[in-house]
Amino acid sequence: MAGSSVQTIDLHLLSGSLGSALRELSIGNAVFYFCLTFLSSIVLPRIYNAYFGPLSKIPGPKVAALTNGWMLWHLWHFEKCAVIHEQFKKYGPIVRIGPHNVALNTTEDMKTVYAVGAKFPKSSFYDSWSFNGSANVFSMRDQKAHADRRKVSSKIMSRNALVTYLPEINQHLKDFVRVCGKRAGTTVDFVTQFRFLALDVVGSAAFGKSFNLMRDETEHPFVHDLDACIAAVPPRGYFPAWVWWLITKIPTKDWQFALGGEKRICQYSGDIVDEQEERMRKNGGEMVKEDANTLVGKMINYRDENGAALPRSAIDGEIGIIFFAGTDTTSNTLAFMSYELARHKQHQDKLFEELKEKIPVKGEVPDLLDAEAWPFLNAVIKETLRLYAVAPSQLERDVPKGGTHLHGKYIPEGTIVGVQNYSIHRNAEAFPDPETFKPERWFNETEEMRRHFMPFGLGSRICLGQNIAMLEMRLTIATLIRSFELTLPADHNPADVALKDFWLAFPASRKVELVSNPR
Repeated sequence: MAGSSVQTIDLHLLSGSLGSALRELSIGNAVFYFCLTFLSSIVLPRIYNAYFGPLSKIPGPKVAALTNGWMLWHLWHFEKCAVIHEQFKKYGPIVRIGPHNVALNTTEDMKTVYAVGAKFPKSSFYDSWSFNGSANVFSMRDQKAHADRRKVSSKIMSRNALVTYLPEINQHLKDFVRVCGKRAGTTVDFVTQFRFLALDVVGSAAFGKSFNLMRDETEHPFVHDLDACIAAVPPRGYFPAWVWWLITKIPTKDWQFALGGEKRICQYSGDIVDEQEERMRKNGGEMVKEDANTLVGKMINYRDENGAALPRSAIDGEIGIIFFAGTDTTSNTLAFMSYELARHKQHQDKLFEELKEKIPVKGEVPDLLDAEAWPFLNAVIKETLRLYAVAPSQLERDVPKGGTHLHGKYIPEGTIVGVQNYSIHRNAEAFPDPETFKPERWFNETEEMRRHFMPFGLGSRICLGQNIAMLEMRLTIATLIRSFELTLPADHNPADVALKDFWLAFPASRKVELVSNPR
């Protein structure tokens, strides 16, 4: 019994000591295995990918090969395009700008990645541009789905279709000239003025409903919703989903207002749809003629090959993205164009001489067909689009299954590649003295210039809004310069108008302040 008792006590002691040891070992193991997992699943793959993977032979900043943080840092400072351009100067036409991201810079790359028939689909970045939770013609990554959806809006956005809205557009331009006349001699922010004009034009041309911002000289709440969307939509495409989820929880009032901009824009779009559907109901189920010719009407009437209509969320989202894509894009380009004319008096004078001959009465809006043929007007527009392309950033595409070879380098499938027109448009061989605004260079347009020019993109994903953008730029600048001389204010600071980019281009101060003097 005694021996048995001693043995039992020894077992209890052993059990307690062993349990304690095991507990300590478990904690140590947990820490050890956590560190091992972190090292093996995150750190080592990044190191391997950076220095030994398929992209390791592509030159670029070393830190960019390890983390997307390098690119996000420059994006956050609105300088991504300029910084990537400097990398091309340093490393050549192919540069690694992220662990799985490669930037390209030749016309051959443009054809390979973007030409009709190219098999490089849009990257996941474009998912962030899906409004109302529904993919739209801009954000769709599936190429067949995109082709089908594009058919819906391509007709209404064609040049011939837009001509039918010229009476309304011309009236907006006359209101614009009237407002410029009222504010003549004073410093005016032309970004804001062009933005209001662009909203009126998009409303009339695509939806049959103008905001009348130029006519009434008032601001619409929609303008603030547009600002909110600009602040919240592009960034979410650059972050992993879980990081963006955390960012959306930042409780500041302004940020939460920005996050709600997309919903409010879609609500406004939905109101337009409701109005047309109500008129259709009152018209015995037939859409009234005025509505049938609008983009909204065509979307309501659309039926796919199986006879199915577009979901309501898709219609609201399509309209929302057009509001977004058709406003600040054109207004910022017009503002940069006006700035270049104001600071290069010789170019503005030459344009005025052309316009004075073509438009006998100032304040009148020229005929579009005539304006399309005016040499110096079109040269000014092209040169502005070259230096201030509205979307100067890398147009991201995924390398398709099986990978590809670019510049003698193997690029595995899933790698993000793309060309940024910011750099293509600054090719010194195609455009000598590329940083200088020289409209006259387009009088001797070469094949190299044409090949290096892609302000609206290329291929099957070329911008649907290019026709309305060109229409608006031609008529607006012609009407403005025929009626007013633009000058810089006395306190002008060039740094305020420096090009910055956050996928879209904008002036550093978000303003372009000019003085308009009646001619």
